[in-house]
Formats: sequence, C-alpha cells, structure tokens
Amino acid sequence: MSSSSLVLSLRELPAAIGSFREEHLDWKVPEGWGTEVLSIPPGKVIPLDISLTSVEDGVLAQVYAQGELVGECVRCLDPLVHPWRIDASEVYFEPGAEVLQNEDPDVEVEGDELDSVARIDRDSIDLEPLLRDAILAGAPLQPVCAEDCQGFCDQCGVRLRDTEPGHRHETFDPRFAALEGFFEDGAK
Repeated sequence: MSSSSLVLSLRELPAAIGSFREEHLDWKVPEGWGTEVLSIPPGKVIPLDISLTSVEDGVLAQVYAQGELVGECVRCLDPLVHPWRIDASEVYFEPGAEVLQNEDPDVEVEGDELDSVARIDRDSIDLEPLLRDAILAGAPLQPVCAEDCQGFCDQCGVRLRDTEPGHRHETFDPRFAALEGFFEDGAK
C-alpha cells in the first residue's frame, strides 16, 4: 500500500525508553518535490524503511531510502538522472520536553532556533521536512550530464558536442566599426 502522507502515528510505539518499532512505507511522491532543476516525478513510489525508537522526551526517527531525481543538464539541456540515497535521522520532541524550554537566563535563544526543532504533534510525527532536507540538500544546484559538457555555442546555438573540433565564429563588434579602416589608412 502506498501513501503520499509522511505523517506517522506513534500510538503503537511504547513510551518506555528504548522501545523500538520498524515500519516499511511505500511513499507516493506528491507534487512539488524538487528544486528548480531536479525533481522527483509526482506519483513515483519510493520505498521507505523507518525505525522509531522511544528516547527521553521524544522519539528518534531513522529513515533509509533511495531513488532518483530527474531533470536537465544546465549546460546542454539533455535529460539526466541523479541518484540519491539517504540514511537520515531526527529526534522529535514531546511538547513539554526540556530542550524546548529556555531555563538559563544567561543563554539567549532566538525564536527561529526553537521553531526548527522537530516536535511530536498529537501522537504523530511528520517525516516530510526530514526527507525534504535529506534528499534535496544533497542535490546538485547545477547538474550536468558530464563534467566536460560544453553546452551550446554562444554564437550559433549548436550543441558543441555535435560540432567539429575547433568550432568558432569570426565576430565583429559594431562598436569598433569606425576604427575598421583606421589601421589600413595609417599604414600607407
């Protein structure tokens, strides 16, 4: 059975520290999973192996998965596939956990730092931020089909890998048109 939701219930995980539960989930990828140049196709099913362990003040979630991001080479626009593999973990804290409290008046904690802490919400956790960070953080910002990809000729637009060696164009900058005959006249 596949699901697009990454919210897991913790009701079957005993609260005793060290309690452990493994789960396998076939995750159906929803729209919008990617960067501007690479993405996971919507509807793709990704198998997730998840381990949940009760820890003090929360739950440790460990996720293992692998798949592919698809997109285009930023130099030549050919399609490409970028494989990924993650082994990510995060501790999700209960609402009253000590880590969420700022009891030391000498330590200044900004609101953003506490907002980034993963929390348990009504006996469930959402793995989407963990997966999004783990998968997309490892994606190249400018993927190329090959390290030596030269892209397109900036003059004629032909893919350079399809041209003859030494492909080039004579270029004339119109700003220098007035100087074109200057050296010829000066040589006489």
